[in-house]
Amino acid sequence: MLPQGHAVPKSLEINPRFLFWEVEDVLITCVGIIVGGLLNHPFIGGGLGAIAAWIWRRLSSKCSRGFALHLTYWWLDGFQLERTPPSHKRRLLG
Repeated sequence: MLPQGHAVPKSLEINPRFLFWEVEDVLITCVGIIVGGLLNHPFIGGGLGAIAAWIWRRLSSKCSRGFALHLTYWWLDGFQLERTPPSHKRRLLG
């Protein structure tokens, strides 16, 4: 007798959301509102944040999942993983 498989729900693959929007879009827009608020123009900052979120969505839709994490590692060098080389070493030998 063959063992029966278990169905994995597809909801495990879904990106986190806040109401209708993905979390990345909300965070980008909120940063725009906060920066605009610090400059006494929260509506302009919110509009620019919404435009930046729209551009980010267009760029990241063509890339793999975790695109923001990839950009952070390769361009900002914000953290070091245990088994990966530093980001300035682009070519690996061996």
